[in-house]
Amino acid sequence: MEHDAALLTQSYVLVELVALAHRRLGAPAVRVLNDDVLPIVTVVWVDERLHNLGMTALLAAGHRDVSLVDWVSFEVMRQRGVQQALAFDPHFREQGFTLVPGPRG
Repeated sequence: MEHDAALLTQSYVLVELVALAHRRLGAPAVRVLNDDVLPIVTVVWVDERLHNLGMTALLAAGHRDVSLVDWVSFEVMRQRGVQQALAFDPHFREQGFTLVPGPRG
């Protein structure tokens, strides 16, 4: 990934991230996330159309281990022409994206 690469996420990921940070690290960590990290991240806000695209993909795929959040992320990435995912989840690779960092070995 280039150093000047834009950071992109979608609002369902943001909900999961805030919940995880709050549960594990408390409100001060959520404040840092909100005040210092999120201002440099582009957030695609999930609307009804995007939600329905993710839900349709989830139901069509029939994979129990791929979440709605993942399916919405795949759709956002495809719509925006994003090829790289900052992730450890192999489902992104299975969907044709390059993982950054690369596979753990």
